[in-house]
Amino acid sequence: MVGIPNFGSGAMENWGLITFRKESLLVVDGKSSVEDKKNIAETVCHELGHMWFGNLVTMTWWDDLWLNEGFATWISFKGMENVGREYVDWDVEGEFVQWNVIRGMVDDGLGKSHKIRMEVSSGGEVGEIFDTISYSKGASIIRMIERYVGESVFMDGIRRYIKEHMYGNGNAGSLWRAIGESYGRDISSMVEGWISQAGYPVISVCERGEGLVLCQRRYSMLGGSDDSLWIVPVVIWWEGGMEERIEVGEKEVLVARRGDVYKVNSSYGGFYRVEYCEAGLRRLEERMEGLSNVDRVNIIEDVFGLGFGLYGGITEGLRKIGVYYTSTYSVGRSVLEKLLRIKSVFYDDAEIVSAIDRRVLELIEERVNEVDVSSMGGSVEKISMDKYVLSVGIEVGSESAMRKVGELWRRHIEEGEELGEFRWIVYKGVVDDNIEYLLEKYRKGETPGARREVMSGFSGIKRDENFELIVKTLPRLNVEDIGVVIAIICRGGRFRDKMVEYVVEHGAELYSMVHKNVMLYNIIIMSLRYVSRDSMVEKVVGFLDGIKHSGSNLSIEKVRDEIEWRRRMREIRDEILLGLCSSE
Repeated sequence: MVGIPNFGSGAMENWGLITFRKESLLVVDGKSSVEDKKNIAETVCHELGHMWFGNLVTMTWWDDLWLNEGFATWISFKGMENVGREYVDWDVEGEFVQWNVIRGMVDDGLGKSHKIRMEVSSGGEVGEIFDTISYSKGASIIRMIERYVGESVFMDGIRRYIKEHMYGNGNAGSLWRAIGESYGRDISSMVEGWISQAGYPVISVCERGEGLVLCQRRYSMLGGSDDSLWIVPVVIWWEGGMEERIEVGEKEVLVARRGDVYKVNSSYGGFYRVEYCEAGLRRLEERMEGLSNVDRVNIIEDVFGLGFGLYGGITEGLRKIGVYYTSTYSVGRSVLEKLLRIKSVFYDDAEIVSAIDRRVLELIEERVNEVDVSSMGGSVEKISMDKYVLSVGIEVGSESAMRKVGELWRRHIEEGEELGEFRWIVYKGVVDDNIEYLLEKYRKGETPGARREVMSGFSGIKRDENFELIVKTLPRLNVEDIGVVIAIICRGGRFRDKMVEYVVEHGAELYSMVHKNVMLYNIIIMSLRYVSRDSMVEKVVGFLDGIKHSGSNLSIEKVRDEIEWRRRMREIRDEILLGLCSSE
């Protein structure tokens, strides 16, 4: 394994010589952060996974790219789960859900998503499908099938497949056939619907007498539905610990009711949303404290996923946000990200922004006060939540968070004390008064992850002159970092419109700046999806219409979909404000 400076890809699974960006391979004792270690562990395990799916057995053609990348993504987390806790001391399952299931469902819920298995007529077309659908949704579908048939059966099927096709080519059909042989029944028809059509279902649950009625329809964040139908491998948890497996292959299925308290999609194993009846959801919420973190996250994601898709319930979900929130990292982050996403849509609406900032402060202030910045130790769970609440606190104006990062910075400058785990959080809090210092830190790149930490700190920029300096600095950044910095500024809100205007006005120049690398340019295109103002939307749409090079069509359509979703969300402003201002 070799680390390469200024490597465009994160890593590449060359058989016998795996290449990485340095920050995706090298850990520096006392310097590398928790985020660095998580990224390195996942990337190394991902590339090693390709030794089986990609190298030992190679896909027959690019339309099964997802099988290579989805498998490597899934197996990377299996690998981390089986490494000693002295090396991987964090919630691996929670990380998989956060970065694959949730991300995959958000992207796949947009109107212009694509099938997992895409028809590719030439190798030149393949660049566009190295995306969330191939990686995250692909991995999530593999995990869903594994959870349904059982780990030992699934692994036996994997071994059959590899033994049959080693040193040759395989495809998805061969894999499902091998797993079906281990399972004792054909699963090809079940899996086919998940890889041959875009999107995923929402399962509505109604209580009818002594039964539950499960109905499916396609989920969409942009409204409407179609005739898509899946064979959904549903796992229901009943209070008392029993799990029941059911295949929902019709629009409506009736199952026997085995108790009053149940959770559909046990352990968040499936790639679908669940819409509970009011009574069923209420009984689950009353027992939230007894559920696992991943099940709590699942409920939060379903409630707000349906609200964001305008299926209803956004007011009630926001009203009960305190019921859902806990200070554990995975659950707390899931809740706070919903509020911050709404803030991102209404970044120009002072009343909504103020209401969200107040609500977030109410949730996190006690946890912010508990953060001991003089101690860098503790579990990865604790460190991750410490850093997350400080970062969010800076964003919403927490005086306690600003005092803590200010004290860390003072000790760093005056006494030479290391910032340790809190580096990028501190940079975010002090960037406006220390922009030249941070740019010099970026140029030096003293550790493999140092540049990434500085770039993350740019999200705290609030002064016009510092924004202008960042724009002037773009041509001098490493080519793989240009789009990252643009995206960070666009997500941040304060200079979102100005950065978008810069991209629109200098698109051709930026294309040359990234050496006409379409994958790097698509990162820049995707940063345009954060606009909401009508005047900015018009500029972005005009810019997208003028892009002529191939390889960006899917990115362009995703931006259009995200902008349309934002428009629809702004139409329910009053319902959102009502939920924010009336809490349990």
